Amino acid sequence: MGGKTVWQNIALALQLQKADKKYIAEQVNYFAHFVGLEGMLDAKAARLSGGQKQRVAIARALSVHPTILLADEATSALDPTTTTQILELLARVNQELGVTILAITHHMGVVRKICNKMAVMSDGHLVESGEVEHVITAPKHEVTKQFLSSLTHERIPHEVLARVNAHGRVYRLVFSGKSAYDPLLSRATRGLGVEFSILAATVNELPATTIGILVVGFSGDAEAIQATIDTLRTSGVHVQPYESDQEHIWEGNNERVD
Repeated sequence: MGGKTVWQNIALALQLQKADKKYIAEQVNYFAHFVGLEGMLDAKAARLSGGQKQRVAIARALSVHPTILLADEATSALDPTTTTQILELLARVNQELGVTILAITHHMGVVRKICNKMAVMSDGHLVESGEVEHVITAPKHEVTKQFLSSLTHERIPHEVLARVNAHGRVYRLVFSGKSAYDPLLSRATRGLGVEFSILAATVNELPATTIGILVVGFSGDAEAIQATIDTLRTSGVHVQPYESDQEHIWEGNNERVD
């Protein structure tokens, strides 16, 4: 790649297919423009930045009009700004060209930015798969739970947990879709004499929906707290007791807690 120009790199796959020279030129110019390299066709690939090299690779793959594009760690070794730009480009490839993106990654940010379905592999085995929203909301396998821990960042100090637990219970609430915008928490506690304090919160924008995660301390009568939990679950909120140990943070999903 390094000894060839950007033009030569993008044209390579078409040349191997022995495509017509005029057609090759048209495709190279089109896809160079699509990935944002139209002014760099004569530049040597070896002189390009990491992000620019990724753009060349994407343009070369697209030049043969694939139906599926394999993006294997497409953002590895890239700075945050360039990572965002490459992910936005891949999203355009999917949305504007109708190409399915198969992304292999160890970073939840990639999944969150461009994926609508996900599959989790462990030791060469498929351990969990489904819509991204569903997997994030209610993961089942321990590997998935650990992978998703980068979304939450809710390390509550033990002394805070002890103080809140002395007067009630701490729960982890996961809101998705429309429930992420509705005042369900206020609605569920209204008139029950239950008070709540928000100990941690994150909001994750997915391509098709929004996921909100709250760690909430409830205080009040035990039956009233249970009634609040039941109301939240009826409204589609996933509720589980909060565990300070990250390995157990996802356990107990939608189980009644007395």
